Amino acid sequence: MPEASDRAAPARAARTHGEARPRVLVFAFACDPHRGSEPGAGAAIAKAAALVGDVTVLTRAEPGRDPAVDIPAACGVTRAVAIPSRAWEARLPVHVRYAAWCVRAAAWRRAHRTGSDYQVLHHATYASDWFLNPLMLLRKAPGEQWVAGPGGGATYPSVAIARAAAGGGVATLASELVRRWSTRASRRLMAARLRRRVDHALALNPDSRAELSRLGFPRVSVTSNAVIDYAALPLREDHRPGSAPRVLFMGRGTRWKGLPLLLRAAAHLPPDTVIDIAGPGTDASAYRDAAAALTHLRTPVTFHGSLPRDRALALLAATDALAFGSLHDSAPWAAAEAAALGVPVVCLDLGGVAMMAGEAARVVSTADADSLPRRFAEALVAAAAEDPSDRPRPTREFTLGALAETLGAAYMGAPVASPGIVRLRREG
Repeated sequence: MPEASDRAAPARAARTHGEARPRVLVFAFACDPHRGSEPGAGAAIAKAAALVGDVTVLTRAEPGRDPAVDIPAACGVTRAVAIPSRAWEARLPVHVRYAAWCVRAAAWRRAHRTGSDYQVLHHATYASDWFLNPLMLLRKAPGEQWVAGPGGGATYPSVAIARAAAGGGVATLASELVRRWSTRASRRLMAARLRRRVDHALALNPDSRAELSRLGFPRVSVTSNAVIDYAALPLREDHRPGSAPRVLFMGRGTRWKGLPLLLRAAAHLPPDTVIDIAGPGTDASAYRDAAAALTHLRTPVTFHGSLPRDRALALLAATDALAFGSLHDSAPWAAAEAAALGVPVVCLDLGGVAMMAGEAARVVSTADADSLPRRFAEALVAAAAEDPSDRPRPTREFTLGALAETLGAAYMGAPVASPGIVRLRREG
């Protein structure tokens, strides 16, 4: 195997729960302080871990780029090691590349086991509660503390709801059934290997906590991997009386993210509603054709496509309601950003959207599939029409310090405080 690249930076001095800083090895296949989504989550975990321990991050090298150069300085970790891959692997699906990385990461760990070794092994990304991870391929040494997560993936909507929200007919049905069978089977295999060895499993939402507890993990806590840069968020634009209500969809264009549900719900929205749609893959011809059929709307649906982050946040700050009808998002950061701006988040009672939005969540029940588009539209109308005095209070709980406190407790074997139960406003 080619030599892995390695960079070092001074570790921060800190104490955690009255104990000396632990030596921590963080497995983070995706870790990039300059990117969002999964790589951003890996970087957030690395930063938080560095506040409570002396951290080595084990990540992946990418063609033409070595993230280990940037991670120590950007995340404050002691060391970063990038495991290289073969050039031809770039053509493989990402989950296949991740599985190959897990094998190499476990091999690196075995080759670098020493007398003054890591006290904590933490698998951080991919943030999945069901897929292969490097801990499954290792033997636990006496005195090691193993932490896994935060991970998600255990949300399973009914087939009727999947078809109502995602459309797609037989293709959606087949996709959802395959996902349900494959992830449950993989999660059982993972649990059989790890439930007696992982000291603390971190779940991204209550669905994953319930599933991991059912499979025998002795300690499971709910926590997010989000660290929101609240200072970088724009100011919320006030809705002027008499102006048209604005609704925003912001996310990837995959069907299960909820864009088909919004376009179906739009048939029930008032004619003066203004709809903005932004995100990679959202301007596909199928979505544009569905929007063109909404002839009752006075203003055509605007498709922005992929946007730079500052423009996406400006759209979010200008909207009256964020339409987030995702079927199984585990812990979306966009919902927390909307909550920080005081923007209502209309979502389903599935996954972790409502948990991330907190008091800004306007939750639509999935008890009845046939009426879901109409009820989703009614919730959007109600959210967009809220009086300014009744809008959600901006919340700012997803900070680096909060995540560091969670990880510090998990690393020391202490109880982890799960996110508080907040008031979730439901339809009706």
